Amino acid sequence: MLKASIQQLSTLWKPYRNYRFPFLSQRTQKFSFCNVSLSYEHLNNRSLIRVSGEDASDFLQGLITNDIRHLQGDNAVSDATSKAMYCMFLDARGRVILDSIIYKAHVSKKQPNEVVYFLECDSALESTILKHLKMYKLRKKVDIAKISDEMDVWVEFNPDLKGLNTSSEGSLTVDSPNRIVAKDPRLPCLGLRHLCQKSEIPVSGETAKQILESGHYTALRYSVGIGEGIVDHPPGSCFPLEANGDYLHGVSFHKGCYVGQELTARTHHTGVVRKRLMPLIFPSTAKFEKLPEPDTPVIDGTTGKNVGKIRGMINCGGVVMGLGLLRVAEVLKSTNLKVADSEVRTLRPFWWPEEAPKDIKSSSKS
Repeated sequence: MLKASIQQLSTLWKPYRNYRFPFLSQRTQKFSFCNVSLSYEHLNNRSLIRVSGEDASDFLQGLITNDIRHLQGDNAVSDATSKAMYCMFLDARGRVILDSIIYKAHVSKKQPNEVVYFLECDSALESTILKHLKMYKLRKKVDIAKISDEMDVWVEFNPDLKGLNTSSEGSLTVDSPNRIVAKDPRLPCLGLRHLCQKSEIPVSGETAKQILESGHYTALRYSVGIGEGIVDHPPGSCFPLEANGDYLHGVSFHKGCYVGQELTARTHHTGVVRKRLMPLIFPSTAKFEKLPEPDTPVIDGTTGKNVGKIRGMINCGGVVMGLGLLRVAEVLKSTNLKVADSEVRTLRPFWWPEEAPKDIKSSSKS
């Protein structure tokens, strides 16, 4: 049964095995939405904050792990592939406060120089990020406002863990001044993000039948080892590289200073990231009266050693998926991992680079 679960994930990952990150290859990404049928889910645990004003770009540049300049220029508005950017907000110690997707919003023709960004965050951390932003605002010409009462976040994706072989019409052209549609900046398989007015849903007619209940998108994320929000990235208790922020195009090592930058840069250039978020695959026979709580240990059943801990778990249609913060080298060697007495396996995510730049550099010196 466990082998069958592994085979399902192998099938899911097969279309993306040629994916490479910019620092590894100049090959272009071959994934396309044109021939994929995607479903929809309302992300009711995600909120939006608007940051606008003359100094908005410089203001955010000093607070986020990524480079806000990637969203500037005409292409950031006209090209859906560069309309959204993944990043994290850190505290002064270099620990994650929250993860975010930042969108470059449409601007009014009457005010062409106006800069408007939408920050997507976990709803449970909305007040936290508002307080954080206002603390650093000082005299900058920036307006900060929550707009979760005005707009919703939807995701358009393929929830089928068995493959991505269905057909569809793409929807990248569905955009308007009151709505933003953008490719998820982390990975192609995470689909599209839709920012809609409260009274609006991104689909209608027959397509509305493709709206799913909550949980399918989380199951997809966990199956490929991607965290999101307060459960997967507990504030003050995790680091951006352990959360795979560098592998998900969410950390710039060239932009200069920002809050929490020192530890992140030092770890990247001189340290080794021994623990990272990875998928946890449970056999179809796994039965839990109650899903294991976050921080439940992941144990090597052969040695009895603690090799990680649960970050999140979900049971979606009888399929149990999990996300763990695991000691990479140890769990990939182990053939006997346990969580709460249940057998579990993990895989090296298909989208991880084959070898990180700093590892290449260090190996060349040896």
